[in-house]
Amino acid sequence: MPKNFELISVAHRKTLKRRDTVKHGGRALTLFLSDENPDDFFALLEEAFTLFRPQTARDARLVMDVVYGRWFLLRRQRAYDSYDCEVCTQKAEITQWTADELRQLRLLDKYKIQAERALLQALKNAEYIGIAARRNRSRLNRPWEQWCEIQKEKSRLELRLSTSL
Repeated sequence: MPKNFELISVAHRKTLKRRDTVKHGGRALTLFLSDENPDDFFALLEEAFTLFRPQTARDARLVMDVVYGRWFLLRRQRAYDSYDCEVCTQKAEITQWTADELRQLRLLDKYKIQAERALLQALKNAEYIGIAARRNRSRLNRPWEQWCEIQKEKSRLELRLSTSL
C-alpha cells in the first residue's frame, strides 16, 4: 500500500506543477502566454539589441539570453503582484490568509527569484560583448540591426507555431 500512495503522491505533484504552468506561467516553457502582447517582447528585443549592438552570432545569443531573462522576470513579477493584490483585496490582514494562499505566494516568489538570478547571469555574460568590442574594434561581422531582425523573425515563427497548435 505505501507504494501506491507514493505513486499517487508523485502523480498528484506532477498535476499540481502542470496546473501552476497554466495558471500563472511561472514554469511555462512557451515564449508567449495568451494574456501577453508579443509587441512588448519585440520592443524589449529591439531595446536590447540597440543597447548591446552585437556583432557576431555568439553576441546575439548572449543578448537574446538577456531578453528572455527580462521577459520571464516581467511575467513572474506580474504573476506575483497579481496574486498578492487578489488575496489582499479579499483579506486585508495577512493573519487571515490560509496556508494554501501563503504557499502559493511563496511559490510565486520563488519563481520570481529564479528569474532574477537568471537575468543577472545573462547580464554578466552580456558584459563580454562590450569587452570583446573594445578588443576587436576593427573587426565587424554583421551589423546588430540584422541580428535583431533575425531574432524577431525567429520569435514570430515560434508565435505562429504555438498558436497553430
